[in-house]
This record gives sequence, C-alpha cells and structure tokens, in this order.
Amino acid sequence: MTKQHPAAVHALDFPAHTAPAEKVLEALSVDPDTGLSEAEVQKRLTEYGPNRIKPPPKASLGKIFFRQVANAMTVILIGAMAVSFGVMDWISGGVIAALIILNISVGTWTEWEAERIVANLATVGAPEAVVRRSQGTITIKVDEVVPGDIVLLKNGDIVPADGRIVENSNLEADEAFLTGESLPVQKQVEAVEEADCPVGDRIDMVFSGSTVTKGRATVVVTGTGMATEIGKIATALQSKAERTETGWAARWHWVKVKLGLAETSPLQYKLNSLAFCLLAAAIVTAIVVLSTTGFKDIPKSMATYTVAAAVSMLPVSMVAVVSLTLAQASAALSRTHVLVRRMDAIEALAGIDNVCSDKTGTLTVGRMVVRKMWTQGRTFDFETGQDPFEPKGSVTEEKVVVSPGGQLPHELKSLALCTALCNQATIEQGEAGWTANGDPTETALQVAAHKLGLGKPSLTPEYVQIVEHPFDSSVKRMSIAYAHGNDTLCLLKGAAERVLNCCTTWGGQELTSADRDTIMDEVENLASQGLRVLAFADRMADPGVDVTQQSREDFESAPWNFLGLAGIYDPPRAESADAVADCAVAKIKVRMLTGDHPSTATAIALQIGILSRDYPPGAVMTGQQFDALTTSEIDALPDLPTVVARCAPETKVRMVDALHRRHETTAMTGDGVNDSPALKRADVGVAMGTGSDVAKQASRIVLTDDNFASIVRAINKGRNVFKNLAKFLLYLLSGNVGELVVLIIGLAFRDRNNESVFPLSPVAALWINTLTAGPPAMALGLEPSSKDSMRLPPSEYRTIFTREFLADLMFYGWLMGAQALVNFVIVVYGYFPGNLGAHCNEQEAGCGDVFRARATCMATLQMVMLLHAFQCKHATRSIFRIDLRNNPTLLWCVVVLVLSTFPVIYIPVINNKVFLIAPIDWEWGIVFGQIFVYGFASEAYKWAKRKFMRRHPKRDAEEGAARAAMREMEQVNTTGTTGTVDMDKTATNSSMPSTPLEKNY
Repeated sequence: MTKQHPAAVHALDFPAHTAPAEKVLEALSVDPDTGLSEAEVQKRLTEYGPNRIKPPPKASLGKIFFRQVANAMTVILIGAMAVSFGVMDWISGGVIAALIILNISVGTWTEWEAERIVANLATVGAPEAVVRRSQGTITIKVDEVVPGDIVLLKNGDIVPADGRIVENSNLEADEAFLTGESLPVQKQVEAVEEADCPVGDRIDMVFSGSTVTKGRATVVVTGTGMATEIGKIATALQSKAERTETGWAARWHWVKVKLGLAETSPLQYKLNSLAFCLLAAAIVTAIVVLSTTGFKDIPKSMATYTVAAAVSMLPVSMVAVVSLTLAQASAALSRTHVLVRRMDAIEALAGIDNVCSDKTGTLTVGRMVVRKMWTQGRTFDFETGQDPFEPKGSVTEEKVVVSPGGQLPHELKSLALCTALCNQATIEQGEAGWTANGDPTETALQVAAHKLGLGKPSLTPEYVQIVEHPFDSSVKRMSIAYAHGNDTLCLLKGAAERVLNCCTTWGGQELTSADRDTIMDEVENLASQGLRVLAFADRMADPGVDVTQQSREDFESAPWNFLGLAGIYDPPRAESADAVADCAVAKIKVRMLTGDHPSTATAIALQIGILSRDYPPGAVMTGQQFDALTTSEIDALPDLPTVVARCAPETKVRMVDALHRRHETTAMTGDGVNDSPALKRADVGVAMGTGSDVAKQASRIVLTDDNFASIVRAINKGRNVFKNLAKFLLYLLSGNVGELVVLIIGLAFRDRNNESVFPLSPVAALWINTLTAGPPAMALGLEPSSKDSMRLPPSEYRTIFTREFLADLMFYGWLMGAQALVNFVIVVYGYFPGNLGAHCNEQEAGCGDVFRARATCMATLQMVMLLHAFQCKHATRSIFRIDLRNNPTLLWCVVVLVLSTFPVIYIPVINNKVFLIAPIDWEWGIVFGQIFVYGFASEAYKWAKRKFMRRHPKRDAEEGAARAAMREMEQVNTTGTTGTVDMDKTATNSSMPSTPLEKNY
C-alpha cells in the first residue's frame, strides 16, 4: 500500500486516446476555433490548479541539522559529554563537545552542499505556450495552461501539457524522455482503440515535456500539472510506503527508525549498528572499571577515569572522518562529471553487481547517424566522430576510403544527392560547434551527404525546390521536386517496401523480381544489424508535365528509378564498449532495459559487448514477454534477461525487484521520466544531467556528461571509498582496543592505599583517542585508488567486518596496548624501585616515578599508533613495498603528531597539571625500541597472512583474455558481421572471466 499525495484533478472520466477528437472537445466544453473564454480559464485554473509539477519537499537546513544531531554516534557522544560535565571533568567534556560540534558541522555542510547541487541541476521546462482563446491566438506562461485550452504546436516547441490531437500536419514528437524510444513518434488524429496501451502507442496524444521535431498540430489539453503522464510518475515517486505492522511490531519498527537501524541507507545502518555495539562495550567497560572500587566511595579521579575508559571504546572522530571522506570523494567525482546527491551512494556503489541501463542517450549518443549506404550491390560504411552533427569521418568501401565530391562512384553520388535534396533538415557550424535543425532522421541523412561533399547548401544554387509532399505516415514516403536548368528532378524516400513498389528501373535497367528479392534481402540484412532502413529513388519529370499542378498520388505513381538504401541508427558512445568491458572484469553484469525495438537493442548490445555473439536463450526478451511471467517463473529463471526491449517503466521496476530477490545489488541508469520509478527502487539510481528533473529527484547520483563510462568511474571511486573506510576503521578501532588494553589492565597497578594507579591519565587517553587517531584516520580516507579495485568481485565490497578484519583489529590493538604497558612496567619496576606512591591520579607530590612512566606509556602508544597508520594502508603488503609518498596528507599528519608529543611532555603545567606526566630522557630509548618491536611483529604477521591466508589469485592473463574477447566482439560487430538477431533465444550469459586478487583495505 502507498500513502498518496493529494490526488491530481482529472478533467476527463474516460481515456482521451480512445475517443474521437470531437468527443474529447465536447467533454471539455470547448470550440477548437474559438477556445476558452477568460472567465472559463480562471474557473478552470481554480479547479485544476496551475500547470506545474509539484516538486518533492526540500530538506531545510534545520532538518538536515537535526538529522546530524540524531545520528547514533553523536547521541552517544552527547551522553558521554553530559557524564563528563556531571563528574566535573571539564577538560574531557569540553573536548567531546568540540568533537560533537565538528561532527555535526561537517555532516550538515556536506548534506546541504549536496542539496544545493541538486537545486542547481533543476532545468526549466517550456516557458511559454501558444494557445487559441476567445481573445485570439496568444502566448501565455506554461503554468497558466488549463484543461480545454487549444494549443498550437509547431516544429521545435516543447509540449506544455498532455493533449488530444485535433488537427495534424505531419506532426512528430520526441518522447524518449517518457518512453525510451529514440525515434520521433509520428502522430495522427484518428483514435487508438486499445484503452490500456502503453504511452508510446497513444499516437493521437501529445505529452507534457516532449519536443515537436516536425510538422504542426492543434491540440486540446486533457491534463495539466500532476494529472499529466509526467505528473503521475512524479506522484508515484513522492509516495511513501505505508507499513502494515500493528501493536508491538509497529512500536519496535518506530524505535529502530529513531535509532537509525531501519529506513536508512546501508552505510548509515552499518555505522549506527557499530555505534550501538561500541556503546554496549563502553557500558561494560565502565562497569568493569567501577567494579574495582566496589561501587562505593568512588573518588572523582576514578569517575573521570571511568568516563575516559568508556570513551576509549568509541571512535569519536568516526562521524567526521566518514563525512569528510565521502565529501572528498564527492568533490573528486564532480570533477569527472559525476554529481552525488546522497553521500552514502558512493559507498553503496562499491557492492554493485548489476547495472541496469537505459539505451538511448546513455549507452548511445542519443542522436541518429547514417552507418551504411547500399547501392548497386556495393556497401559503403560511414565513420562517426565524437559529434554526430559534425560532418567528419571517413566513408569506406571494403576498408578503402572513398573520396568525396566529384571522385565519388556514380551510383553513390546519385544516392547522396537524393539524401541531401529530399530533405528539409539543416546543419551549420557555430561558435559552440555544429548544430542541427529538423527531423533527427533527416539530420542524419544531411550529415552523411555533407561527408560525401554533397551537402544541401552546396547544391541549392543549382537546384531550386518547386514541389514538396511531406512525409505521410499512411504511405510512409515523402517526395520532392527541384528545377535544375531546363529539367525537373524528382526525388523519393521512405520505407523500403513503399519506395520499391513505386520503382520500375534500377540503375537505368529494368527492375526484375530477382532484383527486388536482392534489395529486400539487403533490407533484412541491414535491419538485423539494428539499423532503420530507408530507400531512395529518383526520376526526371517528363517534358511538358507541370509537377507543381500534380496531386501527390499522380506525382508518386509515375515510374521511378531505384537508387539504394541507407541504414540509420543511434550509435553507441565511444566509451561504452570499454566501460562494459571494465564491468565484465569487475564481475558486474550490465543489462540493457530500453523502449527500442528488440532488433535495435540486440544489435547495440552485441556491438558494445553486453551480449556475446553466442548469447544463450533467454538473454533477450521484450517487456511484454517478461511481464507475462509470474514472480515465481521469473525467480525460476537460471538468469534474468540481459536485454529487455520495448520495456515499460513497470518492467524496469520488476527487474530491480527480481534482482533484489536474488540478493543482488543494483544500479539503474537513465534519463527519462520513464526511468524514475526504477531509479528510486534501485540501490543506486543514476540519472543523466540532460534528463528530466523528475529522474534527477529520484536518483542518488547524476552524470552531467550523460556518459555510461562515468558510472564505471563512480563505481571505481565507490570501491576505493569502501576500502578507505575499512582502512581508517581498522586504524581507529585498533587504537581503541590498544587504549582499552592499557586502561583496563592498568587497573591492576595499586598504590600503598590499594587504589588503582592509572597508566594513562583521562586527558591523555582522550588526546590519543582524538588527535592521535583522528587526523591520520582522515588522511587514510584520502588514500588514492588502487589498480586492483575494478578487478575484485562485488562480494569483496559487501562488508567491512570480515574475519580477517577482526583478526587484524585484535592483533594490532593488543600488540600496541601491550607495548605501552610493558614500557610502563619497565620504567616503574625496572628502572625505579616500583614505588607507586599515593593519590598519583590527582597530584604530583611523591609521584615522579609514576608521572615519568605515564609519559613513557603515552609516548609509546602514540608513536606505535602513528606507525600503525602506514601499516593500515594495505592488509598484507609489507610496509617496505608500500608507497608512503602517494598520500602526502598522511605523511604530514604523522610528522606533525610526532612533533606534538614533545610540547605535551616538556611544557610545564601542561604536562604535570593537565596530562599528569613528567619530562623523560633515557625513556626515549625504550619508546623507540618498541617502535622496532611493532615493526617486526607487524611485518611477521603480514608475512604469515601472505604465506598461509592469501587467495592464490589467478593469472593476470585471464583479465587480458577477457578484455581481448570484448575488443574482438566490438571489432566484429563494428564491421557489420553480427548476422541476424535471433529473437527466439530466452536466458543470459554472464560468464566473464575475472581476476580475484588479494584483498586491499
């Protein structure tokens, strides 16, 4: 069940696309010739509201601030601060308060910055609309359009609202943002019979936000604002799930939500769970410490020490380190055209094992180009550069470059002349590059003609247009005539069958039935490669015939000469094949979910490596086939389809849900409104920067360059962030364990009054827990990406707290704690006579030996922890094989913190009054001795892991073989030898070799 926003008000109680235009006009009480009166407009504006999409509620600064305060670790620190002030430990309380302010400030700033970025991404829809009202034809603001308005549309307009077509003059509209279909949709006035047909099949309707690419139309508005198709999707996205639990189950769920253990991101759940586990450990620690006093007559020093011991269990800088690490990663990604809306999405990307991608504009460039021309049995291949509108790129025949202009083969020149002149699109070069105006298909043909040196501008001085019969969906042709000297050149283009039916000759010879079979075989061959095929013909008008006076039927019924074919498609981005290959090596399955035709989708999938040439049955399905399966049938499939064509928005959501039932983590990329529900449902929704605002609001990441390859960079960064999280958590938590070892075991040291003597003062413990632990942890969060990040399977990035991590945590923590305690014992019992004095936890008199031992213990723990930061750079690699210079921030942090030890030990008042320590001299020898001991022990531990616990990685040659196979596939498909797409196949192929490597935190 869902809890809906206030329902949109609908103007009609029946589907507008199934009714004749006259019935729709009658139901809306409007005359198409006069439009609505001003009074009626105001009435309907009040009834239906302004024509705008209600944006989702924005997070206020106060709400963001409250979320940071309600963070589990922050709440725990607030409790620790309160206890510190309660026992009058002003220094500890003040330090914890400063940490709380830092954590809240960093978290609030990073989240507010993300919200600001999203606000800046908002795009402006159609600012104005031309409507016919009682006062005449006027231009109004889009939000003033009401149901019943008569809207006049022309080429280039953005449709302001959903509407039923009343009058049509060859209207075509680009609805890719809504349906995923890359080609413009040809519109008609006649009603569609099927009531529940997909939006893309309602060809008698226009939809808010779509763009008119050709023709004109008069439309009556049937839906505005949230009652439009785009509004319905926005409403669904803004709806919240309504839970069905009652009683104690509902109360427990409410508690988990408040504790951050439900309805939160995976990263926040992990951190909150860790925080509560550490809180439990801190409480146990406090009980253990207090138990040494018998829980009676607890002195202030012991109360303060108890707080210090409990806080030592908490990585107090963790929240700030996580926030800064994610903020730095977000900033780095923004420089590579990836904007992060939700910081936790970066970490979530690390475990992605499925990328469900739209095709149009995501894997492909989103613009049509000519790929092949065929004439007189000869095939010419067209190369496309970075900009599809730029007429650059070679034209080859069997890999031999064809010279443009007068050197062209005669048959190709005639075909190119027809593509240039039987065409109303134009391209031109401006300061910002090449731009086009006109139908996308005609634009592609015009660019191809320019590549052959026969662009329309170079021909029009000699050829003067005198007749045009625009493309008509009923005959699927367009024709045109030009005066050329004393002759009249007639040109024809359209669907292959329709053009061929008009032809009687081919190359000046009679067109035989064998010729027709040859041509249609080539049409099928081009179509099997995912190309949209158009045919072309020409003729010279008979002398004495005035073509300007002929009807269309007479003009096109004359005998024509067949020229050839052109294969057009939306090409894949240059980077898509490499990005798909990288995903295959990383064991990430790329799936294509598109609204395009199955043959087109399959051809593109083959070309960029999403499908192998021998893809198994079930790898390709249509949305209708997939939706016809029950949930149990889908779950019974050996693998889900790799390509789903004619995919509806609901199909994409079902795919994401099916992957979730298989416990797979999914990223969904897309740019249209149709992608938004799946973007929201996926673990990581990735929208395109030029996509709809609705899609951006539903996403967690936005690609400003609309490049599928950017998602691979984002996944790589996510994996690096995950490893860095593991690195600094190991550093922080092992430091906490080391401190705890010192503080708990140190309770065994008793003075003459049988009171515990603290080996570390509470302030010293807090110093190590904050300054010694915090800055190096932040620096570890900035570790550069490693080369093997994209060569490990996603399962390596699912959880940080593996058995190996926990083993490392306990080994390093106990080692560092034991070393500090050993040095305390050496000073007190080895060099000095073992006099622990009395009340040395509060005063200096008679406690010189203890104060020196404390200074030695503190210096030892600080120094080995700083060396430990370098060991945390890699889980198994020797420190002598780790590049210590690739993270200068960490290097400088260690240097500064080493130097900071000396003022603390040697400046009066700070040492003896605050830290309860005294200056040391010979003790530095055993401090540095323990540094060498730590280095030897940690290296021996890593050697043992490499020797007995390593993963036995496969040879890197497997990775090379995988990439070589992908490149070979790409090369074969690029040369057009993919063969016919077998649409009877039904399962997927996910067997790509990968290279498991040593785990690197």
